[in-house]
Amino acid sequence: VEADPVNAAALLLKAKALNSNNKTAQAIPILEAHPEANSGGDVTNMLVDYQLRAGQADKAAQLSRRMLALGHSHYGLLYKVTETLLEGGQAKAALPLLQELRGPMIEAGEQDKFLKSLTAASERLPGDTEPLEMLADFCRTTSDPFRLNDALGQLSDAYANAGNFPRAEELLQELADRNKDDERIV
Repeated sequence: VEADPVNAAALLLKAKALNSNNKTAQAIPILEAHPEANSGGDVTNMLVDYQLRAGQADKAAQLSRRMLALGHSHYGLLYKVTETLLEGGQAKAALPLLQELRGPMIEAGEQDKFLKSLTAASERLPGDTEPLEMLADFCRTTSDPFRLNDALGQLSDAYANAGNFPRAEELLQELADRNKDDERIV
């Protein structure tokens, strides 16, 4: 690296060696200087992994967004950041990323993965209406009546518990309108 500071193979080797020695934060700037850091390939994936491992989720999200701008098929890195945040107990921070991922993941045919993450976020934020609103809206868009009924019920309860009775009533009315033939709901 000292003899040829832009040698891609040497930069990659040095970054991997630092990471192996639990010096991931020191490996990140080296990978950022790699000529393929923003190509969307293996080096980009490794850089996002290292950033997440080092607790740099914001930087990982920024890089992942740049890759997502290349097209919906590049949703994977931002999804990885989102899943890491959810698993790390940072569901509130994952919500904006999920919002960004909605369209690209639908286009990529990954509605089930998106729904799984959105459901996990709503479960980790009990009583929070934002993920439930996102869930209900997603179910309306994808025509998923079973999950929509559940989301509308939970959302109505959350608004009622928060004292927003007009919104809770609105949601209950939507639920009743969608299920006119179901005696349990009407």
